[in-house]
Amino acid sequence: MESISLVARKQCDALWQQSFRHPLVQGIKNGTLPLEQFRFYIKQDAYYVREFAKLHGMAAAQSDDADVVATLLKIGLGLAEGELQLHQKLFQTLEISEQEWKTFRPAPVAYGYISHLYHVVSKGSLGHSLAALMPCPWLYYEIGLQLKDARPKEPIYREWITEYSGEGIEKNMEIERALWDETSRSASDEERREMIHIFMQSSDYEYHFWEMAANLKDWPTYGKGENAYGQKSTVH
Repeated sequence: MESISLVARKQCDALWQQSFRHPLVQGIKNGTLPLEQFRFYIKQDAYYVREFAKLHGMAAAQSDDADVVATLLKIGLGLAEGELQLHQKLFQTLEISEQEWKTFRPAPVAYGYISHLYHVVSKGSLGHSLAALMPCPWLYYEIGLQLKDARPKEPIYREWITEYSGEGIEKNMEIERALWDETSRSASDEERREMIHIFMQSSDYEYHFWEMAANLKDWPTYGKGENAYGQKSTVH
C-alpha cells in the first residue's frame, strides 16, 4: 500500500500546479510582482505562521510518544523563531509599522484557512492534524525548489526565495511527512479518505491564499472606518 502522503500528493497535483503557475508566485520569481500585493501577502502570512506555530503545540499534545512531542514542539518553535524573524525583517523593508501590525486583522481567506486548521486539530487526532498541516511546508518546499535559481532584481523577493529554498524547510517537511505516514499506517480506509480530503482542503486554501494577495481581497470596506452597511464602525 502506498504511503498516505504519496497518495495525497498525487491527488492534489493539479491543484498544486495551479499554485506553481500562479501570477503572484511567478511575479516573485521574475521580480515583477507589485510591492503592494507582496506587502498585503506578508502581513497575512505573518499572521498565518504565528498561528501555525501554535497549532504544532496543539498537535504535539495529541501524542503520548515523547519523541513525537519533542519533534513537533521543536518544529513549532523553529517556525516561531525563524520565519517570524524573516517577517520582521520584511516588515522593516516594507515599512509596516508596529502600530499597523498591532491593528492588523486577517483577511477572509487567511482567517478561514487558520479556522480550518484549528477545527481539524481540535478534534484530537494526530493523523488528521498532520494531514491539515502538511500542505503548507510541503508546497512551499516545492515552490522553493522551482524558484531557487531565480535572481529577481527586487532584493526582498530574493530574500523570500532564499528562505523557502533552504535546507531547513526540507528537513522539517520530511520529518512531518514521515510522521504522518507512520501515524496513519494502521488507519482504516475511511480514515485515510478523510485525511486525504483534509489535505486537499488545506491545499485549496493554499491556492486561494495566493489569489487573496494578488487581488488584495479583504473584508468589505475594511479599514475605512465603516462597516458593510455604510455606517461608522464602533468596533476596535
